[in-house]
Amino acid sequence: DCLSISEAQDVIDLCSPSTWSGTFSMIETGSRLGTITEVGGSTVQTREFLARFDGAVETSSEMGIPAVLSLVQLRVTGLLTRRDFANDTSTGTSPCQFGGHTDAFTVAQSESLAATNTAYEVSFLLQPGTYQAFQSNNADTNNTSTPITDRISSMIYSRSHDCKGVEFVDTTTSTDENPYPARGLDYPDIQPTGTNVVAGSFTLDDPGLDPPRHVVFQWHFTRLTTP
Repeated sequence: DCLSISEAQDVIDLCSPSTWSGTFSMIETGSRLGTITEVGGSTVQTREFLARFDGAVETSSEMGIPAVLSLVQLRVTGLLTRRDFANDTSTGTSPCQFGGHTDAFTVAQSESLAATNTAYEVSFLLQPGTYQAFQSNNADTNNTSTPITDRISSMIYSRSHDCKGVEFVDTTTSTDENPYPARGLDYPDIQPTGTNVVAGSFTLDDPGLDPPRHVVFQWHFTRLTTP
């Protein structure tokens, strides 16, 4: 049997996307300063990291029965920036067989930079008064044709003197590009929400990286039309 006009309209209304607006952001920071001391020398290590994304909803859809349960899917576009800096500065001496000593000074430094427009795919399950299964994944991280890349600049400078006092100086520089996996979020917990507003934040720490990272996600979405 064919659907009546009113039944067909009910299906259209049920499956038509709602309009959502709002913002989503991610900031990841980390720093470390330490000294490694060994016999005859020491190394000062400096690590600094900063990544940030700020975006706004570009497209949205909502499927389901809003009075019961619906799936909201948002495409959030914006600017992603990243800086990863590392510096090791070493000094050392060693005695010579017939008196005097050798000395060495070395600086090894690298800096990775990225700045690109990208998109996050955000989704969550919405029920009256709560939302859950919040996910945000970068749309370009696994894109093999046009992945997010950062530009890496490296430099090694060394200066030393041998037992005869002869000085040796050397400088090496290089540049490279590598894919950069932007951090996403999988937040399954149930959270309270208003009728047409989904807002929240999530903080995590990642001590296994160098430097250890502190990450803050924030979001605020508003349903502009009620299905």
